Amino acid sequence: MSARVEAAFLSDLHVAELWSGLHRLLDPLIFYSAILRGILTAPTGFVTDYASSPRPFWSLVPPDGPWKWAAVVHDAASQGALVTENGVRIHLVKNVTDELFREAMSVPPCNTVSPVKRWVMYRMVRRFGHGAYGGPGTTV
Repeated sequence: MSARVEAAFLSDLHVAELWSGLHRLLDPLIFYSAILRGILTAPTGFVTDYASSPRPFWSLVPPDGPWKWAAVVHDAASQGALVTENGVRIHLVKNVTDELFREAMSVPPCNTVSPVKRWVMYRMVRRFGHGAYGGPGTTV
């Protein structure tokens, strides 16, 4: 019987804030996905807005919070920017991208967010996350 391997962030999140309010990765953000059974990397230079929550909701879910790690993984997956451990750039279909967000939200440091808030954020991504979805890459 083999041990179950849990999802985990394998690197820290290092970004530079751009004048536009966006953030550029200074180092790769590396995530092990148990769902996809592999290491995924958001590459250095990738630009993210973290959580794309509408301004009226920023009091509940500001763009920058403990969820920003999961948001970077989700943004990179949505834009076809994730790279596998074999160096293949992939573009995940939306439902897998959203499940990857939910998985990333379940591990440190994102899991410091209450379970109810994590569930609400996941449901919002599922329902309203179509606007940011798209990009080149291999569909998985």
